[in-house]
Amino acid sequence: MHSYVDDFFWNAVQLSIKNPKGFSRMLKKRMTRGGLGRFYLGYQEAALEMIGTDPWYSMATAANPQLISEDGSEDFCYWIVGQGKQFYNHIIHDPDAIAKVARDYYRDLKITPFFNLAVDEYLKRYSGELPQLM
Repeated sequence: MHSYVDDFFWNAVQLSIKNPKGFSRMLKKRMTRGGLGRFYLGYQEAALEMIGTDPWYSMATAANPQLISEDGSEDFCYWIVGQGKQFYNHIIHDPDAIAKVARDYYRDLKITPFFNLAVDEYLKRYSGELPQLM
């Protein structure tokens, strides 16, 4: 399977962290259908590495019971992806680190992932189904 969690994806995430307004403008004005689709699929693929998998899932839900719901888990995973490649890799490769992050998640949540903005923009422009991971 082709991976969408590539340099294009992580560069876009990094831009969303460093310059949210600039990223939002790029997303709305310059990102093509293919670019929006790749960004969406990258977010999906990266988040799916964590959603419902052990030991990550067990540790996260034990530390923060609010993450037990499907929506809570997905939002948390998207938030982790939105923190950038270094943070994401730290969490993926060190499941013990997830407990503190999960405990502090709701208290410290300050950014909304650009995932939702990308989905909204894609649907607004192309009014069709979002691309799917194969």
